[in-house]
Amino acid sequence: FRQREDHFGVGNYRHEPILTPQAGIRAPGGALQPSLMPFTPEDFDLCEDETARLFPALAGDGPGLLLESVERSQRWGRYSFVAGDPAAIVIGDRDGLHVTEPKRPLPFDPVVGPPRQALVDLARSLQAPRLADLPALTGGLMGYVAYEAAELLDGHPVPDPSSAPVPPITLLVVDRAVVFDHWRQRLLLVAHVPAGGYDD
Repeated sequence: FRQREDHFGVGNYRHEPILTPQAGIRAPGGALQPSLMPFTPEDFDLCEDETARLFPALAGDGPGLLLESVERSQRWGRYSFVAGDPAAIVIGDRDGLHVTEPKRPLPFDPVVGPPRQALVDLARSLQAPRLADLPALTGGLMGYVAYEAAELLDGHPVPDPSSAPVPPITLLVVDRAVVFDHWRQRLLLVAHVPAGGYDD
């Protein structure tokens, strides 16, 4: 960050020097100055390479995920989110939601009831405080909701759901993650701990 009057500018210190002939320097207050250049794909190469290299180390042979925070018309995201070793896996099918492979204490009771309401209750139980220095996404339920889930969530008929190769809903309960902040060139380690569990 660099302060300029009453605001801050965000920059990437890995930019290459910009060589500009004297004749190419524009007058103040005019068009875009040569020193104000947009980010280029090359500026993110190192961060993306490190993210891809870290993913197998975190996920190992088990489930994991890698997400990028690209929004709207952006071509590159500020954050890369890498997670492995989920606290549990939640499977949704015609019999409801099932918590499988629990590895750490979870802040919710076994999930019962219709899948839609059970998912809402589960998501609410995983809510965490928002901290100013962290990205909006730091953990929670992550995975997929397949086409066949329409039958479970809204009652829409699905032709032959039993032929699907995967369950209609599979979500990882992510409570630990590594977050790359590409703008600040920082690595954030995030761990969610149930209330009262900080000393365990």
